[in-house]
Amino acid sequence: MPVVSIVMPAYNAAPFIGKAIESLLAQQFKDYAIIVLDDGSTDNTREILDRLSSHKKLTIHSRENRGTTHSRNDLLRIVRGQSEYIAWCDADDVYHPEKLKTQIEFLGANRSVIGCGTWYRCFGRRRKSVRKFIGPIYNKYACLFGAPVGFPTFVQRQAPGIEFDTTFSSAEDYDYLLRLIQQGEVVNINRYLTNYRVHDSQQSSANTHRQLAEHRQIMRRAFAEVLGLSLSDENQERLLFPVGPASNGGILGKLIVDIEKHVPTNELCYFRAVANYRMLVFNKWKLAIFRNALGLDLRDWSDIVKAFTPICQS
Repeated sequence: MPVVSIVMPAYNAAPFIGKAIESLLAQQFKDYAIIVLDDGSTDNTREILDRLSSHKKLTIHSRENRGTTHSRNDLLRIVRGQSEYIAWCDADDVYHPEKLKTQIEFLGANRSVIGCGTWYRCFGRRRKSVRKFIGPIYNKYACLFGAPVGFPTFVQRQAPGIEFDTTFSSAEDYDYLLRLIQQGEVVNINRYLTNYRVHDSQQSSANTHRQLAEHRQIMRRAFAEVLGLSLSDENQERLLFPVGPASNGGILGKLIVDIEKHVPTNELCYFRAVANYRMLVFNKWKLAIFRNALGLDLRDWSDIVKAFTPICQS
């Protein structure tokens, strides 16, 4: 039985899936199996997979098209009880050779952690480096606003009681992580170990409105389950998009203060760090106007976050 099952849903991924699987086969950590589920592709994805099928670590499954959420659940069921860990990989992304080794060693040394992601770099149509909060308490509160982990970076322990909610088709990873984070600690490793491809045919790019609607629904549940709070439509929009008139006149500040009343005192610092980070990122164009006047040597926006957010004990 392998230590880790790498699971990959695939649909019409012919231009990218070969590179994705090559990056898995190049991992320094060798005790793994790769399970690919072809979700009824209509291009030559299956043909490419068949050419790779001679690799002993690779198992290929195919069925009619049912969508990514169903594919993720089917993969969970296929590998249930077959390994200690599950690593998620999309068919268009690329692993750094040290990714699995780093995450499996970390999880082995930290039994309270149920899963960990990594920082990642976007490439393709858009290039940028993405950092996520590292510690588990930060991520508990980051989950109030969105997925605390880039899902294709995620490696987790087996969690048999949790599957993906098939009523979601665009933000199912946020919902899944929200439920997982209530069973154990979720962290991020502060190394860029995943390369996330951005392209025009990507589901998350093509269905922005649906994704946002699902995100709002999950975010409401996050505030209810984590803090026992019910968000009004207006307050949810202020928290989602802390820019413009809604963030003026102290309205957003008062809302944050009201939310803080529901946060345990010993965790206030973490919540404030997450809230401040969102404010800074959404309003960085304003900060650019007076950044030099602050008298701070700030090389990039991560330095601004460090300068303006509280330092918490990890």
